[in-house]
Amino acid sequence: MAKETKLGINEYWFVALIFLAALLGPIPFLGLIIYGAVVENSKVIKGGSKSALILYAGVKILQYLLDVLVYLVRCFDVSEYGLNGFYSFMNRVDYFIDGVFYGAILVFLVINVVKGLSSGSSVSTQAVNPLLAAGIEKAENEAAAKAAAPAAAPATAPAKEEAPKKTPEVCPNCGKKLTEGVKFCAGCGTKIG
Repeated sequence: MAKETKLGINEYWFVALIFLAALLGPIPFLGLIIYGAVVENSKVIKGGSKSALILYAGVKILQYLLDVLVYLVRCFDVSEYGLNGFYSFMNRVDYFIDGVFYGAILVFLVINVVKGLSSGSSVSTQAVNPLLAAGIEKAENEAAAKAAAPAAAPATAPAKEEAPKKTPEVCPNCGKKLTEGVKFCAGCGTKIG
């Protein structure tokens, strides 16, 4: 089962969120990578961040190199219509690179969503509602105790044990504060319990 992040989602969902942020732009993308590196201590998140960063940086570097090539060709273009075929080809290459980038992002996004779904719950119940999680845990413990009780019960009914009486906090007669385990009130001498 995947570990939960401090955001309450499992690590594969967080990596999918990083790839989704890559489509939104560099600010949310780098923000999630920095958050994952600083706050979360997970090999899955760090590995996903590295692969997303390498993919994003590689595509951006390739796009900038092709832009430089186009600008250099424009500098030496002597006729206005002489290199239309070259510009058309470079536009297609640019669209192809964008398509590969978006396709790779979507593939990684789907892979991490599927891993997140197959690794258990996507949201921690403790992160959402601590009282609900405590109630679920109590119910599970009671069910386990009931299941174990019939198997361990002897043929005869066990004798009921009396619970020790708890000392009240104050004397019912004079209202003076009492310490745990006293039999008589120190203020008025009234018998306690």
